[in-house]
Amino acid sequence: MISKMWFLFAVLLLNVQDWLLYFPTEPATARIYAPSPAQYSYDHENLTIPTLDGTLLHAYLLKHEKRSEKPTIIMFHGNAGNIGYRYESYIHVTYIHP
Repeated sequence: MISKMWFLFAVLLLNVQDWLLYFPTEPATARIYAPSPAQYSYDHENLTIPTLDGTLLHAYLLKHEKRSEKPTIIMFHGNAGNIGYRYESYIHVTYIHP
């Protein structure tokens, strides 16, 4: 009986895994307007990273005031919205304050 319950739980989990992992919510203006680190006075560089298939990825390198003492952290913003709406996360992780 217990093994059947675990099996049913596993089947249920398999069927709802996308709903549990992916939250594709984004601000209404995400496809029109993206905030820039310059708006928050962050020391940054705009980067364009070419991929093997020719796609160009846009990235920001946010620089910490004590960058010679701090490690570099790479953060990926997820599956919805864009990097401009994730600055708060970066601030908390990297201790960059405007």
